[in-house]
Amino acid sequence: MFYDTYMTPSMKTTRPQNEEIRVVNSDGGKRASSDKRRIFLGLNPSTDTLTKIRFFQDRLSSGVRWESPEDLHSTVLFGGIQPDRTIGLWKKAACHLALSLAPVCRIHLVPAWEMKRHLLVLVFSDSSPFWRAVTEIADDLSTGLLGRRCSRPFWPHMTLSRKMTGNSPSRMIATSKTDFAEWPAPFFSGIRLYESVLPANRKSPRYTILEDCPFPGMTNVG
Repeated sequence: MFYDTYMTPSMKTTRPQNEEIRVVNSDGGKRASSDKRRIFLGLNPSTDTLTKIRFFQDRLSSGVRWESPEDLHSTVLFGGIQPDRTIGLWKKAACHLALSLAPVCRIHLVPAWEMKRHLLVLVFSDSSPFWRAVTEIADDLSTGLLGRRCSRPFWPHMTLSRKMTGNSPSRMIATSKTDFAEWPAPFFSGIRLYESVLPANRKSPRYTILEDCPFPGMTNVG
């Protein structure tokens, strides 16, 4: 396996977490210590996809507190708090993931709008070749990087908003299905390793890109 060369027992953890779980650390959202980071691997949207999303935000913003387009991503594997000594391994995994998905990354991905509790998300079909590949590799990555298989079913989605008010989201979803069915291809442009920090004075995390791995022939947006 790709990771066997780099992995040692002391580098594994045994508690993969879902990116949607927002647990603030005891230090008010800062790093647990100076030598640890809260990290995850994510797909980042292409430039054309972000342009489309900005169009939605300008046209359909009432009652929705949108995520910043620059922060949008689709999580492949959330690592939780990891020691700095493992970051190099996670960077290698990001590049490996980008190369593995490159053959199917240009298959047109058509998401569906969905409200899930307090979230507004774009949901993708997990039966498509692209997401089947992502699901399989994510499970492999979880075993190699976290020491166990994924504890939850993989959910192919991208969160657009974490706070909605009124009835406008339902109206927006209905409008999007009829007027905005076409999405750019490719939808995503590559894989990034992110650090996620939850500040004490805000609910949304701040993201720092630790590694940027475009699909071959593409340039990521930043």
